[in-house]
Amino acid sequence: MVQFALKSGPAELELFEAGGGMAAMALGLSPEKAESLANELSEYSKSLNDNPVFAKAPSVLSYCYSVAKPDHGLATIYLPENIEPETRRIVFIHGYGGSILPLLSPIIQTFPESVVIAPAFGISGGGISSDYVDESIQSAAEITELASIQFEKPPLLIGLSAGGFSSFRIYSETESNYSGFICLAAYPQSKTLKSNGPIRILCGLAEPFVKNGTLHRTTNHLRGSDFEIETISGADHFFLLTHRKQTSETLRIWANDIFETKNP
Repeated sequence: MVQFALKSGPAELELFEAGGGMAAMALGLSPEKAESLANELSEYSKSLNDNPVFAKAPSVLSYCYSVAKPDHGLATIYLPENIEPETRRIVFIHGYGGSILPLLSPIIQTFPESVVIAPAFGISGGGISSDYVDESIQSAAEITELASIQFEKPPLLIGLSAGGFSSFRIYSETESNYSGFICLAAYPQSKTLKSNGPIRILCGLAEPFVKNGTLHRTTNHLRGSDFEIETISGADHFFLLTHRKQTSETLRIWANDIFETKNP
């Protein structure tokens, strides 16, 4: 895994305020839920330390949690052992809490033979722009052997939580740059964001916006296109951590469908 700087700084970077507490508190979690999530995160993080892929992975937390606005962008890239023109690429947009390894690693573990590009955008990926993501993809190619490879298919865009909200906008603006879009734990915030490309949404069934019907209402305009929704029973907003196996299986099925069926 490689960390690299981007020339342009994130213009609308949401900064972490010192003394503001952990992201779990900012998300409005109960003390019990925050403790449970912290334990899950801790146990999973320990397992990553024993994994040769992640044990020496560079951290971007000091960048994401900076109290001063950085003058440059930052991204992380995972490179599989073999990279060919048919190799798939994944662009992963993080949610609130920064680009942390325990939420990036499930994506890499799901797609170990793919190139994974993960732009970092302060404490939240919610304000990330399509230009910033485009530069991440271009810079990743320039600093690695990717520049010499003519990939057969565009990358797959995956956005998590706040990064899922912003990814709807990015995909709407630059759909032709991607093979498709998978949204995790989020929904389209505007009915003007339409697309003819593949869109998939995965959420926990206990997620408040699923239970109150918001997800259904905000996706009505997408139905009838290449669009699917799936919910995970017994899961809430943090299913990428708590339901890793089921999430991974669904992501692989959707990615295969998008790359193979939609891009013959």
